[in-house]
Amino acid sequence: MTIKNTFLALISALVLTAPTALAKEQGEPPAPGSGGAGANAKANLASDLYADGKRRYESKDFKVALERFNTVVELDPKCIGGFYYRGLTNRQLGKKEAAKVDFKKAAAMTANSAEEYDLRGKSKQECGQTGAAEADFSKARELTKKAG
Repeated sequence: MTIKNTFLALISALVLTAPTALAKEQGEPPAPGSGGAGANAKANLASDLYADGKRRYESKDFKVALERFNTVVELDPKCIGGFYYRGLTNRQLGKKEAAKVDFKKAAAMTANSAEEYDLRGKSKQECGQTGAAEADFSKARELTKKAG
């Protein structure tokens, strides 16, 4: 059995047997959360894939990083960091609209995070939506002033 087939079999088993309710951890941006005892295997897998995705992103292996973050957000749809890094990865791959969607999801889950609004603004700017981008940049500046 190949590594890919083993990986897919493990994910399938976890999705079918583990509870879906996962709580997000603290941090900026939060990594995959953990739920009750039954969700530990699923949360651990999501956490491992998240860490590997970040390593792949940092080493510019964007295609594999995207696969990791796609799986992370499937396993833990409340993982802010998964959407955040998937957005960064999509942006690196030239998928501007997908990046914008991911940043919007991350921002909605972190309501009042200057970094997510700034990144969302950059994504909108790259898509030629200058008015909408400036609104996000303005929100980011406002939140930065409040925090500082």
